[in-house]
Amino acid sequence: MYHIPENYTTELNQYHDWVNNSLNNNVDALQFKVFRVVRGIYEQRTKGTFMVRIRCAGGTITPAQLLGVTNLAGQSGSEFLHITTRQEIQLHNIRLSDTPEILDKLYKMGLSTKGGGGNTVRNITASIDSGVSQEEVFDVTPYNIALTDFLIRNEKSFDLPRKLKIAFSNSESDSALAAYNDLGFIAKIKNGEKGFKVFLGGSPSVKPMVGEVLFDFIPANKIFAVAMAAVEMFHKYGNRKNRHKARLRYLFYKHGKDKVFQLFEETYNQHKNRHPVNMTEFPIYKNIVPEGLTADTNNYTGIKKWKQNYVKKQKQEDLYTVEIPVMHGNLTNHQAQAIAKFAGYFGEDTIRFSRRQNIHLRNIPGSYLRNVFEKLNSIGLEVKRPYLPGNLVSCTGADTCQLGICFSKGGLKSIYDKLIDKDWVNDIKDITINISGCPNACGQHLVADLGFAGRVSRNGRMYPSYNVFAGAVIGEHNSLLPVKLGEIAAKDIPEFTSDLLFVYYQNYQGRSFREFVENGRIEIDALFEKYSKIPSFEENKKYYIDWGNNELFTLETRGGGECSAGLLDMIESEIKIIGKCKESLLGQQEVEEQTVLLHELVFAASKLLSLTQKEKTNEEPQLIHLIQKQFIEKGKIPEHYLKLLELVKDGNFSGLLKQKDSVLSFADAAVSYYQNLEDNLQPGYDVKEITATELKSLLDDDENIILVDVRERWEKEIADIGGELIPFDTVEDNFHKIQETPKIVFYCRTGRRSAEVINRIAQKQNVEHLYNLKGGIYAWADEVDSSIKKY
Repeated sequence: MYHIPENYTTELNQYHDWVNNSLNNNVDALQFKVFRVVRGIYEQRTKGTFMVRIRCAGGTITPAQLLGVTNLAGQSGSEFLHITTRQEIQLHNIRLSDTPEILDKLYKMGLSTKGGGGNTVRNITASIDSGVSQEEVFDVTPYNIALTDFLIRNEKSFDLPRKLKIAFSNSESDSALAAYNDLGFIAKIKNGEKGFKVFLGGSPSVKPMVGEVLFDFIPANKIFAVAMAAVEMFHKYGNRKNRHKARLRYLFYKHGKDKVFQLFEETYNQHKNRHPVNMTEFPIYKNIVPEGLTADTNNYTGIKKWKQNYVKKQKQEDLYTVEIPVMHGNLTNHQAQAIAKFAGYFGEDTIRFSRRQNIHLRNIPGSYLRNVFEKLNSIGLEVKRPYLPGNLVSCTGADTCQLGICFSKGGLKSIYDKLIDKDWVNDIKDITINISGCPNACGQHLVADLGFAGRVSRNGRMYPSYNVFAGAVIGEHNSLLPVKLGEIAAKDIPEFTSDLLFVYYQNYQGRSFREFVENGRIEIDALFEKYSKIPSFEENKKYYIDWGNNELFTLETRGGGECSAGLLDMIESEIKIIGKCKESLLGQQEVEEQTVLLHELVFAASKLLSLTQKEKTNEEPQLIHLIQKQFIEKGKIPEHYLKLLELVKDGNFSGLLKQKDSVLSFADAAVSYYQNLEDNLQPGYDVKEITATELKSLLDDDENIILVDVRERWEKEIADIGGELIPFDTVEDNFHKIQETPKIVFYCRTGRRSAEVINRIAQKQNVEHLYNLKGGIYAWADEVDSSIKKY
C-alpha cells in the first residue's frame, strides 16, 4: 500500500481549523472550497451534504482497511460505499462537521483523500488483473504504488492547471486505458529488461484525444523521471486562464505534437538521471489456507454459470479471481463489511476495485469458490445475473453531482431491467455499456462499446436525452475514439439499447462492436428513426421525467461543479469584485460608503495581482509588501500606485477619496495585467497596438495594410470593418494566407482575443509587423463609425 507523507498530520490540523472557521462563518468560502476539494471533499447537489473520496492506488485496499472504512461510513451516516471509475471509494451524504474526524481515522488506517479532487494528480489506476493475469507482461502494481508514493510527496502534484490522470496497463490490451490518460504506461520487456511504452496527452472527455506515444520503451527505473517531467511541464505551460482548455491535451491542440515533445524533453533532461525508483514492498502471492473457514462442498444451483461469468483462473496454481458485480458501484455497509471480513480469511492481497465499479476478490483457492458463491448470495449480491447487465457503468449523475444533467444511475437501472431477462444477452458478455450524466466523461462513455452522455433537448419544453457514442477501440496499437451515432430521449434508452444489441447479436456476433458500427449503419440509422418522434408533454409526460426521478425534468437544481476548484476560481472572483465595486461607486454620494468601496477595490486589485504569482493570502500587510516587491519594484505596474498602497498600509482609508481616479486606474491596471498574461500566467509578448483613429487614417491614405478579423463567425454577422475572416481557433493554421506586408492589423470585439492571437504567433515567428486594434470593434464604433452596434 502507498505511504502517506510524514507532514500529512500538519495538513490534517489545518483542515480542522478550516472546518471550524467555516462552521463559524469565519473564513472565505471560496478559499475553503479550494482547500477542501484538493483533499477530496466535495459538496453534493443537496446543499450541506458532502462526498469524501479516498485514494486507492491501483484499486488496492486491504480487508482491514475496507472494514475500517465501512465502519466509518456507518458512524458518519453514509449508508453505502461508492466505487468510482478510477478505482477509488467514496463516502456520501456526509456532514461537513464530521469530515475532520473521518480524515483523521482514515490516516490511522493508512489511507488519504488528498488528490481526490481539484487540479491535482488523481488516483493512479492499474489493470484490474495485474499480478494474477496469465496474459500479462509483468505485474505493474508495485510501480503504480511506488509512483503514487513519489508524486503525493511533491507539492506540484497538487497545484496544476487542471487534473492529471495516470494509468498502468499490464499488457498490450491496455485494460487500464493508458492511451486515454494524461500519462499512460504499458508494460513491455526489451532485451530482458522491464520497462514501459509511454503515452502522453490522452483523455476520453470533452474534445477527446488518444495519447501520443512519448516513448516506445523506457526502462522501469525511469518512471519517476518521466512522471516528474510531465507534471512539471504541465505545471509550467498548462492553461491557467480557461478551465475548459486546461487539461494537458490542450497543449497538443495549441502547440502541436513536436513542440509539446520538445517541452517535455527539456524538462525530462533535468530529471532523467535523478529520482531512483524505490519499489514498494508488495505481498508475495501464495496459496493461503484460511483459518476457521471450512471449504464448502455443496453443489449450489447456478454455480456453474456463475463460474463461467465471474470466476477467472489466475497464473498462480489453483488460485482464482472472482468478480463481484455491484449495481451503480454502490455497496451497502452490510455488504462491504461482510466482503471485508470474508476476504480477510485469504490474506491482505485479496481486494481490488475495478474501473467498471465492481469488486475483484483475488487469490481464492479453488476449493473455496463455493464459499464465495454462498457468501455473496447471502448478502444480496446477485451472483446469478448475466455478465453484461452486471457490468454496466454510470457516474453518479444528477442524483448527487452538481454538474449532472441526467439521472444516469436511473438510466442505467432502466437498461439493466430491460436486459436482465433476455436469454441472448448471455452470448454477448464482452460488450461494455457506459453512461455519463453530462458531456463530461466521469462515466467514461467515450471508451465503451456503447456510451451515453446526458444532454438537454427541447420539444416545446425541456426533456432529458443522451448523445449516443459507439465503437471505441482499446489497445496499445489501435486505440480509436468512438463514433457519435445520434441522440436518443432518456425515456427510450432501455428499448433503444435492447434493440441495438439485438441487431448486433443477430447479425454481427463474433465481430467487434466497431465493425458493427462501421458496417451496420443502415440498421443503426433505422433504429434512430424509430425513436426520433418525441410526443408532446400533453401526449406523454413520461418523456419529460427522467429515470430515477419523480419530478419534471429541470436544470434549476444544477450548480457549478467543484471538480476544478482552484486558482482560476479565485482570480475570477476578484475580477467580479472589482467590477461590482466600480459599478457601486457610480453615483455613490455617501463619503463613508465610497471610502469602503475604494479600499475594497485596492484590496481586490492587490489580491488579483498576487494570485497571478500563485500567492494566496488575505493578509493586507503581506499583500502590500508583495505588490511593492513583485510588481512596482520590477516595473510591472507604474510606480505612482505606491502612494495608494502606502495609504492602505497606514490605515488612511479616507485618503483614498482624494485618489479616487488613481484607485480606479489601479484596479483597471490589475485586470489588464492579468488579461495580458499568457494562458500559463507568464508574461507574453508586448503586443503593438494601434488606435481606431490611427487605423482609419492609414486606411484613408491607402497604406498597404491587411486587416485580420479573428472573431467567431457569429460575431462577424453583427459588425464588419473589413479584412479576411479567420476564426480565432484556426488563425495559426491559416496564417499562411496572409502575405508579408508592412502592417497586419488583427482585430476582434474588444481587442483582447486578437492580442492573445498575436501572443501565440509570437512564440513561433517574428511578429514585428503585427498590430492589434486597441479596443477592437468597440473602439471603432466609438471613434470611427457610430452606426456599428456594440454587442
